[in-house]
Amino acid sequence: MNKNLFLLMNVVLLTSCTFRVNSSYSNNDSTPSLENSYLPSEEPSLNSLQSNSVEEPNSVSLPSLSYSSSEESKQSSQEIIETELLKDTDFDNLDNWIVFPEDNENVFSVLQHGDKKISFKVNNFTAEENWSIQFLQNGISLDSQNKYHVHFEIVSTINRTIQFIIQSMDYQYFAVKEAINLTNGQVFSFDQIISTGYDNTYLYGFMLGKMEGQDNLVNDHTIEISNVSLKRIDSQNENVPPYIENRQLVFSDEFNGNSIDANNWFLETGDGAQYGIPGWGNNEAEYYSPNNATIRNGKLVITAKKERVGTFNFTSARLKSQNLQFFKYGYFEANIKMPAISGMWPAFWMLPNDSPYGGWPMSGEIDIMEARGREPNKTDHTIHYGVPHNYNCTSYTMPNGNRIDEFHRYGLEWTSEYIRWYVDDIMVHTEYNSSYFSSSALDKPSAPFDQDFYILFNLAVGGNYDGGTMPPASFTSAEMEVDYVRVYQ
Repeated sequence: MNKNLFLLMNVVLLTSCTFRVNSSYSNNDSTPSLENSYLPSEEPSLNSLQSNSVEEPNSVSLPSLSYSSSEESKQSSQEIIETELLKDTDFDNLDNWIVFPEDNENVFSVLQHGDKKISFKVNNFTAEENWSIQFLQNGISLDSQNKYHVHFEIVSTINRTIQFIIQSMDYQYFAVKEAINLTNGQVFSFDQIISTGYDNTYLYGFMLGKMEGQDNLVNDHTIEISNVSLKRIDSQNENVPPYIENRQLVFSDEFNGNSIDANNWFLETGDGAQYGIPGWGNNEAEYYSPNNATIRNGKLVITAKKERVGTFNFTSARLKSQNLQFFKYGYFEANIKMPAISGMWPAFWMLPNDSPYGGWPMSGEIDIMEARGREPNKTDHTIHYGVPHNYNCTSYTMPNGNRIDEFHRYGLEWTSEYIRWYVDDIMVHTEYNSSYFSSSALDKPSAPFDQDFYILFNLAVGGNYDGGTMPPASFTSAEMEVDYVRVYQ
């Protein structure tokens, strides 16, 4: 195989973000003010947050939902039947697998294979790119109508990072693109249910060269890969997605009342100056007013308007569930329609209910979804942590001509081991706890994302996130609509 196979890997629907979003907490105020910030420096700029440990969720009245998670649904679940799509998964022969570079024992060689395992010797080698060393199988047909079960186990004799991908052969789409941190001698088990959202022929591959930003692979070492599979799920309970099936609905706001429920939401007022962060720490142009959020036809509607309030030329709204509804782990989903207008910055995100690990970014931030109005088919999905400030972000481009100004379901699966983002059931990205940390709790493997977090919705105007892009002169108003928000644990 020619190494140029992966020269086009940047031409994808799923890419890394190129911006920085910071948030800070107001440590002196029990009602934090937070927002995503885009700052050129490492200094935090905004928001207060975090969490009180709560053993039981607050009592809420739950509606009838299309996803059933009751005992009745468990009894009616069909037997799961899966069809293996990979060939030679026992590794008794390697006829359907590609090893690159081949026949180069000075770089990379197969030590042994069989009994569902294969081991490689990676020699002292300055690999310029992660795809400089590859083990893969291609020609796998996947479609947007099915879900697939992906599994493998991998172990290395040194600490290092590898990349696992499931990529379309036209280089346009990654169904999976994961950087995996391996610890010497510890087996890493990968297990995910995925949807592709894109009909094509795919490859299933391990990129074992140097990852971007890593030192060269100067130590000889061995890598063993075992129990690989890529199975099409042919039969399951179609009413219950796999990330919900073993969870119960613990909170829901369907926005079916006559007004915003004060038991769930606090509406901010102002520009953040009351928390010491004017412009919400992001040079935003709006003044938040409770008058800009309402319930209409069973939906939460946040309206950004061109109107004068004091020195501000725009108004909008921001809701938060701090000290009202807060959660540690679970699956979070909202069905949202956003304005595709330049200068709009809608967001669905989470901050800690308290700040046990210190000010931002040490106590963390989870951006389930945010978008730039001028990019109608893209969303961003990010976590922030540190210090120093670190952020892991993935940009997602919607397939098949879909746009943010249509309703789409944005989800987050959050456990002690990983944080995983979804858009319309398509798994967008996963961050494992080995990739984040809190500077004040280095002994806690899941920190800072091991505390209660609360939910926010807001529609900002301008701001650093999109480089100060403002609405056009003709702008009068724009709406962000939320059909529902649900939490399963």
